[in-house]
Amino acid sequence: MSKSLPEHIEYFIDKYSELYMTGFEDSFKEFWNKCTEEGIQSEAIALANYMLSKSSSYTETKIILNGAIRDYINEYSIDQITSLIEGINSNDQVYGYAYASSYFSIIKEKCDQLDSSFDYSKYPNFIS
Repeated sequence: MSKSLPEHIEYFIDKYSELYMTGFEDSFKEFWNKCTEEGIQSEAIALANYMLSKSSSYTETKIILNGAIRDYINEYSIDQITSLIEGINSNDQVYGYAYASSYFSIIKEKCDQLDSSFDYSKYPNFIS
């Protein structure tokens, strides 16, 4: 990566509107690795959560869940998981996605590891 981290973040956000492009998963992995090198994985997680919460189609949801959430969920803190679940709960393009339950199971498993008394009742669209 030849860009500075702020330049790469700006570039990555610009590409957000082009999620249908082949290579999103590779682009996010590169972004994740750069954030890891810089000690700011929380920024990559925040971006992934934001992108999912703003997803405007089922296709976009699938791309984000596959490329920016699934492989990184084990790095999430309970606050980051809560933010992710809030985003899922508030976006019908995410919770309405036909194959979402398999991803939600992975997220729920991690959440339960971090907080066995997590109150899912606040997020009816996540657990429905």
